[in-house]
Amino acid sequence: MEDIQPYGIPKKKAPFRPWNMEFNTFLMLMHISQFASMIVPMAGWILPIAMWAQFKEENELIDKNGKQILNFMLTFVIYIIGMGILYLVGFIMLITMAEDSQGSGLDSRAWIPILLLVIWLILLSILVIGHSIVIILAGIKANKGQVGTYPLTIKFFKS
Repeated sequence: MEDIQPYGIPKKKAPFRPWNMEFNTFLMLMHISQFASMIVPMAGWILPIAMWAQFKEENELIDKNGKQILNFMLTFVIYIIGMGILYLVGFIMLITMAEDSQGSGLDSRAWIPILLLVIWLILLSILVIGHSIVIILAGIKANKGQVGTYPLTIKFFKS
């Protein structure tokens, strides 16, 4: 009886407004909030997870977008760990070759670790720039009321 006004006229249900903002704006902010770590450490992890966790039961689109964000963040960590391993391999190889040469200069194989480090620098640049671009594109897609997706993402959580 709560949803009926006098004379049997049903009450209009208020639109779903998480955090008192437009729904699509909230979806976009879930994605864009990953940039918050540039200002406050770990905020880019905490904020989208908190936004998702608070409303995932109330709206399927929030749940799907939140899972996409979590999948992307976890995949990005794996990529960064892989980049760290590639850097360490190249750096250790370079140091080892420098120590083996005992002051006579680097041997003819020194180009291998240098090439690894150059490849690492190029991949890191692509990863960082690509990270920002896909977050913005996913935010734009979410602002249109769709699920913001991220390419090359491992699906830890099915949406």
